[in-house]
Amino acid sequence: MKRTTQFFVISAAASLLVGCGMASDIAETQKKSDDIASALEKEVGVKPQVGWKIHNGTLAHVNVQFPVEGVAYLPVGELVGKVRAVVTKSFDKPPQQLVVSTLSQQ
Repeated sequence: MKRTTQFFVISAAASLLVGCGMASDIAETQKKSDDIASALEKEVGVKPQVGWKIHNGTLAHVNVQFPVEGVAYLPVGELVGKVRAVVTKSFDKPPQQLVVSTLSQQ
């Protein structure tokens, strides 16, 4: 086998192995975000949408979005505190940025 072919095969295999690790990290993060949504539904009474972004292997951003009708009765600080507690408990390392927002569904 020529050296260039060997290099290509080794590079492709290495890329696949790295990709498998990334895929499992993404799947694990998605499961955690689903768990966060379920835990907040029990805590607050309405299930939020939970989005996230990983940058260079670090959880950079978590966005938790509630329908405004479901959380209008809660003070903002109380809602943020509940979200922060659940998110912090769910991930080994807290995200660099946590956004809690509401969505008006009309």
